[in-house]
Amino acid sequence: MFAAVGTAQTKPDQVMTWNGLHFHDGEEAVKEQMAIAGLPLKASEEKGSFRTEKDYELRLADLRIPFLFKPELSFGPSGLERVTLSLDVEKMVADGAGKLDNLTLAVIAAQDLHNAISSKYAALDQSGACNRATVGSLMNSPGLVHCDERWKGESQTVTVSWSYVPPRPWNQNTSRFSYILSYRLQTSGL
Repeated sequence: MFAAVGTAQTKPDQVMTWNGLHFHDGEEAVKEQMAIAGLPLKASEEKGSFRTEKDYELRLADLRIPFLFKPELSFGPSGLERVTLSLDVEKMVADGAGKLDNLTLAVIAAQDLHNAISSKYAALDQSGACNRATVGSLMNSPGLVHCDERWKGESQTVTVSWSYVPPRPWNQNTSRFSYILSYRLQTSGL
């Protein structure tokens, strides 16, 4: 689902992360693996970072529509260091043909993605609304509603950060939602 199935690692110091990638793999090896997976990479604005040319589709069993994520892979001197998946909210709302808006997407993501991640990783900490977001709680919020969560995976830390800003009373089209899922090699002390 979020990381590749299986635990095979090519070297003892390599940790498998999202989509079967390994932390510390070099740019060329990762580019090749992503191209094989149908997600070719292109350089992004930040030095050492690459984005996929198309969205990554994440399907959860109980949902008819996939979550569309924009992956960004960041490299340092030792190879792959971070994988960041940003929910493509604009595209999901546009593809929803009027049935999906920021509010609905925020509730679905807050609950269903939280449950999927929680079933895979051990929780470290959280602050904010997180999986307690409901249509009512978001609609009635006077301002920003957010969530920051961290989970511990096998030698990696998984972080989720999302925020929802309700619409202004004079313009119902001003709500905003963002959802970012990130994988980092675990540092000592966690």
